[in-house]
Parts: sequence; structure tokens; C-alpha cells
Amino acid sequence: MRVFVFLNGRQSSAQFYRKHYESCREKGDAVICANGGYRLAQQCGIEPDLLIGDLDSLHDEQIEKGIEVRRYPRNKDL
Repeated sequence: MRVFVFLNGRQSSAQFYRKHYESCREKGDAVICANGGYRLAQQCGIEPDLLIGDLDSLHDEQIEKGIEVRRYPRNKDL
């Protein structure tokens, strides 16, 4: 099983990530998005299995129904 993790930050084109994902994925692989990495997955047309983080850069209405969400407090520096 492979796990594809989408993060926020400097990115190549969505086409680059989509092509890599399609060439490597196998049945049973998982997709995890951390915070703003969810937007990149959306641009690639990839639905994550899990969205994790404080999600302060996303609005709840932007998150598709059916995606497991693990939300952590913004005050995470402790």
C-alpha cells in the first residue's frame, strides 16, 4: 500500500501531480491531504481519503462531503 500526501507550498502543475498519481497508484493506496494541500488534490481531480490539519486556510463549504476530516486546534505550537 502506498500513501500519497498532498501538502501546501511551492508546487508544480496539477497536471504533473495527476500524471504521477495515475502512473503509480494501485488498488488500496491512500490519499491524505494536509491543510491547503486539499486544494491541490482538487485541482488534480483527486479525492482524498483523509483531510488533516487545523484547516485554517479552508472553509467548511469547500470540503466535499464524505471525506474523513481530522481537525486539530490552531494553537498547535505547544
